[in-house]
Order: sequence, then structure tokens, then C-alpha cells
Amino acid sequence: FQNSTKQMDEYNQLLENQMFKNSVYAHASSMFALNLKSKKVIISQSEGKYKNYVDYDYENQFMSQFLKNVHEDDRKLVKDFFSYQNIQKLFQNSNQKDILEFRYYYSKINKYEWRRCRVGFEKQSRNNDIIMIAYSNNIDDEKKIQLENEYKAKKDSLTDLLNRDTFNQKVDEYLSQKHFSQQYSAYMIIDLDNFKYINDTLGHDMGDQVLRKFSLILKEIFSENSYIGRFGGDEFLVFIFNQESNIEIENNTVHISYNTKEDNLSRLIDYVRENNVSYTSLFSERPTLNDVFLELTGKELRD
Repeated sequence: FQNSTKQMDEYNQLLENQMFKNSVYAHASSMFALNLKSKKVIISQSEGKYKNYVDYDYENQFMSQFLKNVHEDDRKLVKDFFSYQNIQKLFQNSNQKDILEFRYYYSKINKYEWRRCRVGFEKQSRNNDIIMIAYSNNIDDEKKIQLENEYKAKKDSLTDLLNRDTFNQKVDEYLSQKHFSQQYSAYMIIDLDNFKYINDTLGHDMGDQVLRKFSLILKEIFSENSYIGRFGGDEFLVFIFNQESNIEIENNTVHISYNTKEDNLSRLIDYVRENNVSYTSLFSERPTLNDVFLELTGKELRD
């Protein structure tokens, strides 16, 4: 009687587990099942539509079609994860990562959305074949919030440049890698002289506008092969890499601050003044921050 009761309990537990698994699979946005022995896909479901397969090869037929709907930036990751070799590793090692997040194209809404895919294994009772079941759920809203938070955590909130920690991390990562000897790089620390006087005279809101506009100028100058960050206050950081020569670096640095091209200076003043005052002053060949402040306020900067 005890043995019979034990067997019944085990049976009920297995039944409950299977009902739970069936419920999970049924509520998945998509799924497919692969016979590991035959390397054939048995069934798949996408957007509520089920397909049964006969002699349908996993890698050459099913995955080749599946990958076409994966976002190109995620395609290699998905291909490696769902390779037959990796599937075997997942089956043999329960500690290996069996969850993957990627973007997949949904034809009903004509756009890519994030999905989280999990992999599980079942043994068929009639022949002991191992079936891999991959099922995924739509996590688009959750993932977008996560990515937005991660983005904000890496950025300076005022200028949208890299914050100090992220900037240093990226520079450290670059320097830890091997590079060709003919590649040149430079680390710059830039500060705006007399910026405190602008804050004290025109107010912090005006100072913030100047910082934001100066950040845009930095982005225009260092658009490629560079990291741009804000150290804090009126101090900025620039790391240039993969340059062909020191002359190329020097050519970039002459455009950094307000002592640069007149068109950048003009745009800065127009922005700060919100077009209330037309920019007609004739600056010297190398205009200074004192020239900018004089145009804005009619006053000279104090030392």
C-alpha cells in the first residue's frame, strides 16, 4: 500500500509538472521542438500559428529561415546559441546559460521586438529520444526600459556625453587591447576659462545652455574614433584613437574650444541668445571667450 501510494504521488507530481510545462509552452509567443537524435524539427509555433514538420532539417532548413527574421545585430549571437553543437552542450551541462534575448521581426506589426528565449529538454517515453523545446516570450516593453536605464546610467544628464566613470571604463578597455604600432591616440582634458563668471552673471540656466551647445560642438568635431565625456562642471574629456598620425590629432584639436571657427562661435551665440540679438560683430582671426561674453552682455570678462 505504501509503495502504491508513493508511485501515485510521483505520478501526480509528474503530471502537474507536465501540465505546468504545457501551460508555459502554450502561453509562449513562439516555440519550436527539435529531436536531438535525428536533428529534425518536429513542430513550431509563431504568432499563434502551429506548424508540423516531416523530415525538416534543423540547421540547413529551419534555422536558415529563422535567422532571416532576427535583427542583423543579433544574428550571430542567435546563430551561435542555437547551433547544434551548443544545443548538445546545453543538454549535457545544466549549468550552462540557457536563456537568450534578441530582437525578432513580427510581420503583424512590421517591426522588430525583443524576445527572451529559454531552452528545455524532454525525454520521449516511447523511444527515449531527447527533444529540445525552445520557447520565447515578448519582453519588448521590459527590455526598452532596461536599455533606457542602462543608457542613462552611462551618460551625463546635462550634456548627454559619457559620464566620467563610463568614459574611463571605455578608455581602459581600449588601452587593454592590442593595437597596431602606427595607430595614434590622444587624451585631452578641456575646461572653459571664466565659465564661473558666466554662471554668476547670466545665471546657471544660461550656463547650462552653453555647456550643452559646447557638447554638440565636441560631437561634431570628434564624430568618429573617439570617446567624449564630461568630467564635471566645465571640464570635458576627449580620447581620440585609431588616428593615422599626430598631425591628424593636431588638426582636430584646433577646433575644440571657442578659439575655433567663426561658424561654430556664431551658432553658439545664436543659441544662447535664442536669436533675440543678431550676430554681426567682427571678431579677430582667433576669437576668444571674452569676445563671446562681450557680445552677450556688453561687458568685459573679469580675470
